[in-house]
Amino acid sequence: DGTVGNHTILAMGTIHGARALGWEAEIGTLTAGKQADWIAVELPDETGDPLEAILTGKGRVVETVIAGKTAWTAAEEV
Repeated sequence: DGTVGNHTILAMGTIHGARALGWEAEIGTLTAGKQADWIAVELPDETGDPLEAILTGKGRVVETVIAGKTAWTAAEEV
């Protein structure tokens, strides 16, 4: 049917992107020793598929981590 699943989309933006750049040893997965930038997302109660909620913007970002260090938290907004 030509659709791309949520897990494939996530992989495209993480490990597949790192491989395309030749950087899979340094980035692309949450693995000890690799550089990691990531966000923590608070999901709505009615979430059936957490990945879908994140990809469609239904979750609320509550923390941003860059190079392993917290760069922002929602608590700072209060």
